[in-house]
Amino acid sequence: MSKKLFLSVIISCFLTACLLPAQDAKPEAKSDAKSVIAAVEKAMGATDLKSIQYSGVGSNANLGQGVNPTAPWPRFDVTSYTRTINYTDASSKEELTRIQGNNAVRGGGAPILGEQKQNLNVAANYAWNVAGPNQVAQFGATLEERRLQIWMTPHGFIKAAKLGNGCAINWECEAKVSKKTEAGKTVTVISVGFGKYPMEAYVDDKNMITKVEAKFANPVLGDMLISTTYSDYKDYGGVKFPTRITQTQGPYPTFDLMVKEVKPNAPAPLPVPDGVKTAEAPRNDVSVQLLSDGVWYLTGGTHHSLVVEFKDYMAIIEAPLSEERSEAVLAEAKRLVINKPVKYLINTHQHFDHSGGLRTYVAEGATIVTHPMNKAFYDQMFKMKPTIAPDRLAKTPKVPVILPVMDRYVLTDGAQKIEIYAMKDDNHNEGMLIAYIPAGKILVEADEYTPPPADAAPPITPPASSLNLYDNIQRLKLDVSKIAPLHGRLVSMADFYKFLGKEAPKPAENKKVSAAVTPSLTGH
Repeated sequence: MSKKLFLSVIISCFLTACLLPAQDAKPEAKSDAKSVIAAVEKAMGATDLKSIQYSGVGSNANLGQGVNPTAPWPRFDVTSYTRTINYTDASSKEELTRIQGNNAVRGGGAPILGEQKQNLNVAANYAWNVAGPNQVAQFGATLEERRLQIWMTPHGFIKAAKLGNGCAINWECEAKVSKKTEAGKTVTVISVGFGKYPMEAYVDDKNMITKVEAKFANPVLGDMLISTTYSDYKDYGGVKFPTRITQTQGPYPTFDLMVKEVKPNAPAPLPVPDGVKTAEAPRNDVSVQLLSDGVWYLTGGTHHSLVVEFKDYMAIIEAPLSEERSEAVLAEAKRLVINKPVKYLINTHQHFDHSGGLRTYVAEGATIVTHPMNKAFYDQMFKMKPTIAPDRLAKTPKVPVILPVMDRYVLTDGAQKIEIYAMKDDNHNEGMLIAYIPAGKILVEADEYTPPPADAAPPITPPASSLNLYDNIQRLKLDVSKIAPLHGRLVSMADFYKFLGKEAPKPAENKKVSAAVTPSLTGH
């Protein structure tokens, strides 16, 4: 197989989770489905199980944060893990501690310095994280996935199947049972929908659930496959529970647990904090700051964008998160720059939180400017037709145009200019781009340097990514006055030097300064 064909197969599997059509699927009658579900429920000891708590050690990973488009998600060691599920109240509490361990310090989220503790909760229609004394409400996809994960556990699934827990798109409300051939063996498959998400459980000849799969909406992977395998069951007071749990999201592992302790029907109260009950979901508000003539900094959330006006068009830097965020940024861009099309969308890198809104710009007709290593991945991404949460591109397909930047590329109309550069030696993402706008001496970067609060002390040891950004600025000889990070706040270059513990260079003496001023293009 040629290298090019092999890469194409890898990319295709990445975006489809290498799903193969079911073989020899043989649906059974509803009465047979009920008997199969009852047999599994009895064998697993799920009949009187109201709650369960299990603990162990293992690893987890950051979805969509690989160091390149085909790299596995960055992995971290989990030194302690406890999950408590109350099936009656549809609640779950996860408490874990993770460390960098001996895992490669490459990709998003790395490195973890010391221990990182996580406390992740969901109860019915509320989700929240606990960080010290604070309960931080979670909404949208985070809430929906945590609820889904309860019913993807072996006992949770059988309870959902028994109740016919909701209707998935194009699925019947009641559970179905069929026979399929997997790895040369005939297995029993129970299918049911949880809301709009279809789920399937694979059952072995001992009536143990060995795998649960579900489709979940993802702005980059579309109908993303979540697959959890359960193995090495043991008996805990009449309740059978696996001692090894692994999960993949998309093509790569996100969770691997070696279970050490299981407590059936453990106390599992999880009251929802008042502050979580009254919290409102964040709106896609966009705040605007004029940085220089025809250059606007669009903030208002965790991820930012920039709008740059040219004579006949505009360019937008970054399409983060989702279609909803991209639509909000587009609406503001069209208010600022009237009757000019979005000709270019500059994408810093392919991490999912920075590429989740790209499909919206393809639907808008914009050319996607990105690193060459992303092209094959994006070609497949833009061809997808998500069904769980159809977006603009799914409803009105367009042929994508991708402009790869290997080293340097300049957008200019003779007055306005954006210089786009590929970073060197970047461990956050191997295909990282930065942008420089000479007229305002503005550097635009993502994830290399996230400015702390203005009153925060500089770190004792600066992050390697920030030091690498400094090295690249020096290599490219960029005359930077302001940094517009795509996370955090606008800062001066002097702030960056202070963060790094470096002395800012003194202004050159007797340097001639041009009196020329770039004329306004629009009068904004």
